[in-house]
Amino acid sequence: MVICLMKKNNYIMSVFKDGIYYGIAAFDISTGEAYATEIKSDNNFQKLINEISRFTPSELIINEYMNDSIMKLVKLKIDLKFFCFS
Repeated sequence: MVICLMKKNNYIMSVFKDGIYYGIAAFDISTGEAYATEIKSDNNFQKLINEISRFTPSELIINEYMNDSIMKLVKLKIDLKFFCFS
C-alpha cells in the first residue's frame, strides 16, 4: 500500500488575450478544482505574470495573440519551469 503524505498541486493554465485584456483559467488536475478570472485594468501584463506565478502551472496554454509576449513568457518559463503551448 502506497500512502502519499505530501500533497502537491498540479496546475494546468490557459491564458486568452483579447486586445489588452486577459482571460485566465487554472485547473488543478490533482484535486479537480478550477479557477477563472479576467484582467481588465492598468498594468495588465504584470498582473498576468502575478497570476501565473501564484499558480506555478506545469503547463500553460496560450492563444495566438499572446505571441507578441512570447519572449517575456519564455523568461518566466525558465524561472517557473512550465511548458507553454499556443
